[in-house]
This record gives sequence, C-alpha cells and structure tokens, in this order.
Amino acid sequence: MEKKLLGIISSIVIIIVVLMLTTVSLTASSVSFTIVPDPEIDVVLTKSKTSTNVTNFKNDLLNALAAQGVNTNLVNITSVEAENVNIASGFTWQRDVSSSIGSISITNNGKDVEMIGNRTNPGKNAIWIIPDENQEQEFTFSYNIDYGDSFNAAGMLLRVKQSGNTLTGYMLSFNNQSGEDDWYGDAGDNYGAIWKFTYVIGQNNTNMTKTLMKGLNINQSGTLNVKVTDSQIVVSGGGAGTVTYTFTEEYGNGYGFFSDHYDHSCNRIGSFTLSGIGLTTTKVRKFTEVLREPEWRDGSIRVLVNISDMQNEELNATTVLGELITRLVNENINFVGWGKSVTQAEIDNIIKNNNGNGKFINNTDYNNSITQTAIYIKSLIDQIEQKDDYIILNDRVNINMSPPEAATNTADSNYPYGKWKIDHDYDYFENHIGQFAQTGRYIDDFITEFDKTGKYTITYADSQITPGEVYVHRRPMAILKSAKNGNTITLISNSSDLDSYSQGVNGIAEEEWKYKKTTDNDWTVGKLTTMDTTSDYVVQLRVKDFQGVWSYPVSVYATNRSDALPIASFGITNREITRYQTLEVIDTSYDPYGGTITSRTWELYKGDASIYSGSTVPSKSTYNTVGEYTLRLTVKNNRGLTSETYSRTFEVIEDNIPPSVTIEPLSCTWTQSVDVKLEFYDDGGSGFKYYKYAITDSQATPSSWSSNITSVNGTVTINTDGIKYLHIVAED
Repeated sequence: MEKKLLGIISSIVIIIVVLMLTTVSLTASSVSFTIVPDPEIDVVLTKSKTSTNVTNFKNDLLNALAAQGVNTNLVNITSVEAENVNIASGFTWQRDVSSSIGSISITNNGKDVEMIGNRTNPGKNAIWIIPDENQEQEFTFSYNIDYGDSFNAAGMLLRVKQSGNTLTGYMLSFNNQSGEDDWYGDAGDNYGAIWKFTYVIGQNNTNMTKTLMKGLNINQSGTLNVKVTDSQIVVSGGGAGTVTYTFTEEYGNGYGFFSDHYDHSCNRIGSFTLSGIGLTTTKVRKFTEVLREPEWRDGSIRVLVNISDMQNEELNATTVLGELITRLVNENINFVGWGKSVTQAEIDNIIKNNNGNGKFINNTDYNNSITQTAIYIKSLIDQIEQKDDYIILNDRVNINMSPPEAATNTADSNYPYGKWKIDHDYDYFENHIGQFAQTGRYIDDFITEFDKTGKYTITYADSQITPGEVYVHRRPMAILKSAKNGNTITLISNSSDLDSYSQGVNGIAEEEWKYKKTTDNDWTVGKLTTMDTTSDYVVQLRVKDFQGVWSYPVSVYATNRSDALPIASFGITNREITRYQTLEVIDTSYDPYGGTITSRTWELYKGDASIYSGSTVPSKSTYNTVGEYTLRLTVKNNRGLTSETYSRTFEVIEDNIPPSVTIEPLSCTWTQSVDVKLEFYDDGGSGFKYYKYAITDSQATPSSWSSNITSVNGTVTINTDGIKYLHIVAED
C-alpha cells in the first residue's frame, strides 16, 4: 500500500508530559465546520456521424457549468482539437506510381502537387496518407486539370482505409467528357462526382473500381474547399457551389490524390496540378477509443458525451456491446448521448445497461444540449453523499469553517502556536499509511485536507468542536473473477477492504450481485449460474465495507458466441509515480467465451515513441525518466482471436514526496522515563537517508539537533521532568 505525504515535513512534535499538570481551560468560540464534496470533473466529447458543429463545445460547456454554480477550475474537458498541417513536413506520403503510367512531383514544401500522364498506357497512380488517429479534415487548394490524351479522371481520395495492398474509401473526381473509360457518363453526364472506390496497390496497369454516390458539375480549374467528417463530404467552390454528400458506411481516416488513365497512342500528355494545398485537421475521439484508452483522473466524476445523428453499427454488434458496457461500468462513467429520435432507443439501452448512469438529450438545438449537459453534471455533484465525520481517502472535499475567521491566524498570547490541535490515531483502521505530520501539536491554521487514514480528534482552544472526530478510510475494492464451461458460469469475488481486512471476508461486510442479458431492460438480483445458448450477459458485483461504504461496481460479460474477441484490460494502482517507484499493474484480461488467454503483448510508449514491446509488464528501467507514458495491452485466446488494444496512461515525476514517520507513544504521563519508538518510511522510493531529533521545552523549531542517524527504526529516551517536545526531521 503506498503511503503519500503531501506536505513537506519540517518537524514532528510530540508533547511528553512528565509531571501531572493542571491544564488551564479556555473558553472556546463557537466553532464548527462542515465537509462538502469538491470533486474534479472530467468530460470527454466523442463524435460520430453528426452535422452538429462542436468547435466551441469546451468553452460553451464551461460557461454553462459556471452558470450552474460549478467550480470550473476543477473541470477538465477533452473535445475537438484543430491544427493546421504542413502536408510535407507533417506526414510522409505513401506512393504507388509506375513510370509507364505517369509521374508525380511534390514541391513548395508539400503545398504543390503535379500528376503527369503518359503517352500510351492505361492504369492509375496515387499518393496517400493514413493518420493514426480519428480526425476530421478540411482541405483548401487551387487546381487545374488538362486531360490531354491520357486522363479518364483525376481527383482526391477521402476517408481512405488500407487493408493489405487494397485501398478503399470515397473519392472526388474531375471527369473527362472524352475519356475512353466513360467516367463522365457513369457520373450521370457530370464533370465531377463522389464515388466509393477500390484501389489495388501495385497493379498500376489496371483502372480503379468505383461506385457512383453523387454526381456534381464542377469546373476544370478553380479553387476548392473540401471538408470531410465521418458522416459527410462537403465540397465548395470550383463552380459547383456547395455540395454535401452524407454517407452511412464508414471507412478510414486517410486522404490523397489519384489519376486514372486510358489506353491511347497520342502525344498530348495531360496533367493534374494542385497548388497552395492547405489542410486543417480536427482530432475527434470516438466512443470506442475513449473506453479502450481511458485517461480519467483518479476519483473524478466522469462524463462521456457522445454525439451521433445516426445509429452506431458497433453498438448493434452484440459481441462488441458487451465489452463496451462493461468498460463503462468498470470505469464509473456517466454516458450522455446527444442524439435524434432514431438513436434514442440505442442510447437508452446503453444507459440502462450502465446502471442508469447517463442521460439522453434530444439534440435538436445545440445550445439547449449544452445547457442540459451542464444541468446533468451539476446533478451528479449534488448526489454525492458526505458525512461530516467520515471521509473517503483521496476524495476531494472543501472544509467550510464557521465562523470563517476561525480557520486561520488563531495564535494569541494564550496559544502562541495557534488554537487548533489535531490528534491522529493512525492505527484506528488496519493497514495504516502513516501518521499525520502535525499530530499532537498546536497549529495556527486548520488543515485543508486529511491525507492519512485513521481517526482525527480535533480541538479548538482545548475544547472539542463539531465534528470533534473525523474518520478517514478507503473505499472497498470489488474484484470479480469468472470461469465459464459451456452454459455454466462460476463467479467468484476476490474483493477486499484494507481498513477492516481481518473482519468478514477480507473486510467485506456485504456483496451485491446482479446480471442481465444485453438485450434486457432490467437487472436480475443474484449470481448468474446458467446461460442461454444464444444470449450475451453482463454480470456485475459491488461490495460494502464495515464502514457502510459501497465500492464502485465491476462487471464482466459472458457469451457463447465463439467469435467473441477476448478482452484486454488492466488497472494501474497509481497514475503518478516517482522515477524510483515500480508501476503496480493489475491484469484483469479475460475471455468472455470461457477460453483462456494464451498470450499477452505489452507495449510502452513515451509520447509517440515506442520504448518497449514484450510478453511481460515492462520493468522499471524502461520508465525511469520523467514524462508521460502510455501502457498498452493486447491479448490472444486459445482460439487464436486477438483482442482490441487497451491502454492506460501514467506519469513519472521526480521524487517530491518526503519521508514519513510513525511514533509511539504520542504523549504520556510518567514519573521516570519513556522510550519513544520511531519507524520511518520513504514513500517516494529513492531510499531513506537519515533522521535527527531534538528534545526541547518549547514547540518552537529547535536551534540544535542530534547527529544524523541512518536507521529506519529508532528509539528516543526522554527522562527529564516537565512538558517536553520531541522534534524529528528526516530526509530521503
């Protein structure tokens, strides 16, 4: 269990009372405080097949959240990201060019392209680029096409997907009315057209295969603007006005240019010239990408906003739906679907499968959709239950003091170090993570967070306030294991709660099991034991600890479909580690069909650079430099099927975590002497260096110290009369 201290330890003070003294009781002001949730909020926008303009989504939603009274300093929104791209320096063109068919030149830093024909032969040439990530693209360029005695047509390749040596996608063509392969006639006697196409790489002496989608009249030269989303191609200029083609079948993210030639015996060679090419790309994340590449902050409220005007083919594929639903549940994601009437049933089904965590918003008006999203997020904050005396470790809270002036600057002549005093019983819960550094001493300002587990007893001017005690504990963790044999499924809980591990079964007071078919509306309470042959199931578990707190739910899906892919999944216990620490990875991959995972491929990236690939989790030596990393996992089952790749990010930082110490006893009354036992921990992983101590009559910082002591365990003996203060400072 990692122990983390957020403040720098300058000294730890223990009040040792040698003689029984009378404590002067002061009248405390009427002081109290309340603890209110103050969560971080992560919002990710995903977009598919919609005409909604979401360029200003981030700013618009931030403004709407502020209008709802949400602290937008804690809100992180990931939405579309646009950038201008220099085609030559930003990407490397792939080329399929035969000298017997023609030639292609790229000049002016990639902004000018010329495709030249040949004197005799039929065939095709092309250049293309396929980006790694989903994006929208907007091209601007000037063009001129001289068909000569060689060109059937030339134009752009759009939404290109490459499978082996075959390119598929859409294309925009400029058609030669006199070409031997009658592109003009096939396009409905139009000088331009949008087609579906197939292009086989390496077979330059064959022509392109095409299916007409939409004809359009366009000039032989001019200036064009071509915008491509995953649902539309919009062509403006070139004498065509503005032409929009909406498609339903998706391909890839690639783009390029092509020329298609006919057989001839003439001397007039044609050319297709493009100049001043500009490209703006807008990065747009898809629903599946976010679920397979989560980047949520620990403990945040998580909201995924998906916008789609048309049904999502993936969500209609049963084997995919089971995976995506379990990822929504396991990541504790609230799903907000902006859609139309045609998508409402699909979105409602996702929300029902996601334990009702989500909202359908009829996206007929963008501003209303933004407002409704902000209202929903505010409702998630309002639903958080918070007791003033119980806090979940690492949950963000605000401490509201009444009166406010009691929180700071409390020192006076009677309390020269301050009126606040907090005694920390770090052993109140099992498996402690260290001791509050200022325990047992008077402090001027009240603390802003409780970062250690245990019981905190709080007084102001030596009088207990409300609440007088605060308990900080951990949320229990639900862990579900499944084993499937035919239609029989065995479910096991390996859940635990570290705070009360010796009670119940690993600290768990109660388990809640439920299951449903992916096609059902309602859950069935209990464990699934027998499955239908043709149905897919989602199974869910959550557990309660002995403090009455429920875990986040976890789920798996199970199926009898032999074509179901295995599921790659893993957790990282801490997304931020020092460069001396080892990343803790929990592999939760499984095969929903009941097979076994036979191989794993782990990949580690620092930024975009691959630094490791292997069958085991990368060792600390591969990520011991500061920076952002992405760990990826792909698994294969005993049927030879390979999972989708799953990834998580983590950050390596310098060791800025000071060592911590536990001390026993914190205070006592005696007549001879006392041995104070010390135990030090280096939470940052760089290694414990030394500690030193001083015994004084005052809480003030000592002027002299003992010599440095390198042991991680020690004992200090105090055997002089009076109220004594033990000061300790340690370095890693």
